[in-house]
Amino acid sequence: MSKKSVSAHAEIDHNLLAFIAHESRGPFNGLIGFSELLHSNQTILSPEQQETYTELVHQLAVKSFLQLQTLIVWVKLINNNLTIHPGIIDHNEWIQQVVASLQVDLTAKNIQVNTTSSSYNFKGDQQLLAIAMANLLYASLRYIGESSTIKVDNPTQNKSFSITVNYSEDFEGILSGIMNNPDHQNEQNFRVWIAYQIFKLNGIQVHTTKNIESSVLSLTFNLPS
Repeated sequence: MSKKSVSAHAEIDHNLLAFIAHESRGPFNGLIGFSELLHSNQTILSPEQQETYTELVHQLAVKSFLQLQTLIVWVKLINNNLTIHPGIIDHNEWIQQVVASLQVDLTAKNIQVNTTSSSYNFKGDQQLLAIAMANLLYASLRYIGESSTIKVDNPTQNKSFSITVNYSEDFEGILSGIMNNPDHQNEQNFRVWIAYQIFKLNGIQVHTTKNIESSVLSLTFNLPS
């Protein structure tokens, strides 16, 4: 167990706080709405409809928990008070955990996440890294089109793996901005900023490669030894 610090940050502006409040309320409102619909209409809904709404409520609950975890981590980060609990992480299990937390948003845009099934272990804080990767991918969903595919490669012998998404100039600009100025955060880069801070504290380096001609943006993650 260790406690690590990130560098000092600029004063948090009103727009960022308003954005965080909006992002935090969203899934909770959906959760309340669909659970009320399910409760009030359980006698007239078909078994298939009940199953659909129950699954949606579950997905919204998972997303709400992610939002709450994100907010807690953000508060700890800006106060230099985030504690790392390293352990052995199964790469495939980690990615599946991330996908499950984003399922409601992936389904809404009909986005598929293709992963490999090979097992690869590395050291890190799985809970925090799941929050980091979920926020990074969630941020990318705003900028990639419907019915897209996100590809997650299995780690190679040099302890790195890549995630490829449809190229977006806006999203690539956010990633580049974080790498060039890691202390700056705003409502556009909020989730990516959190992700990069967690990756850095866990010893994971992130690099981006863009191919505008093939419309592909690759994020390469160098895992710690």
